[in-house]
Amino acid sequence: MSKTINMQTQYDIRILSALRRITRAIAVHSRQLAAYSNVTAPQLICLGAIVENGPITATAISRKIQRQSQHRRRYSGPSGRQGLDSS
Repeated sequence: MSKTINMQTQYDIRILSALRRITRAIAVHSRQLAAYSNVTAPQLICLGAIVENGPITATAISRKIQRQSQHRRRYSGPSGRQGLDSS
């Protein structure tokens, strides 16, 4: 029983470590993007919605981004990578 708990604890620690590495990589990439282009990642996503849809309200931008996010989550596999049927 304790061996199972110990294995689960080790697994949990590995997952937390991986999540921390991912979070760190995202933060580093976001800082590089902002330094290079003076635009943050969220601003870039909003600008993409405006380019795709033309002049739209902030509410419409929010809805478009939220739908895109839901669509990506729906069509991503266990690895988090998007499948062929996502756009």
